[in-house]
Amino acid sequence: MSLFSRHVELYEFGRGSQRWRYTSSDRVETYDSQQFTPEAIKRGRIGQSAQEARSNLELTVPLSLPLASVLRPYTPTERIIVRWRRVRKSDGAIRGTWNGVLSDFNERQNDLVLTCQSNAGAAATNGLRRCWQVQCPFALFDADCGLSAELFRVDGVLSAAAANTITSNAFAAKPDGWFVGGFIRWARGAAIERRFVVGHTGPTLTLLTPAPLAAGELVSAYPGCGHSLQICHEKFDNALRYGGQHTITSKNPFGPDPIF
Repeated sequence: MSLFSRHVELYEFGRGSQRWRYTSSDRVETYDSQQFTPEAIKRGRIGQSAQEARSNLELTVPLSLPLASVLRPYTPTERIIVRWRRVRKSDGAIRGTWNGVLSDFNERQNDLVLTCQSNAGAAATNGLRRCWQVQCPFALFDADCGLSAELFRVDGVLSAAAANTITSNAFAAKPDGWFVGGFIRWARGAAIERRFVVGHTGPTLTLLTPAPLAAGELVSAYPGCGHSLQICHEKFDNALRYGGQHTITSKNPFGPDPIF
């Protein structure tokens, strides 16, 4: 964007307390007391549609962008918010705005293509999730479950770490499988990273996706739940808040076969 352009485009990305601010201008721009660094950002068309995919914002950014180092080599689990503004340079009036989250990215030879989802699309849900079922539909540690995650947290200093496995003697204090279905979390600067656990044997946890961890780092591990009444009672002593219907028989009362 040239010096004589009437408008300037501003891009702000955020994760937790971290912020990255860029502009497509050819010089540093200051707006609302914040500085936006010039970068070669190519923006796709912004549309408004009832179809979610057509409301996405696509940005092409250079691999040298500082934000790119956060996305590579492993995608962060914490949401990255995206805000685009088109501002008139003469008086700072906003002539266009778009808000959403970073939903996907594609690395090419010389750049990254960021796919950003609008807030409306990111907030879309499948409706009510609680059904009449044997297993408990509550997410472990949510308001319906009622348990405090911190009471079941196990902190461990890693003695070894590979792409998908981490090792700490602290994890061996729990029986094998204790953390399966749970997650780990650790601080990375001002952000909190998480990974799901799919395997647990002795001091070693197997992760669903790779994690940029190394020996000597402190990690907190949280158990998983099998959503059965037995596990709820024996593992968490929380049977009084069990959300499933454990007395359901094998007959489906809504099916074609009579139950009497």
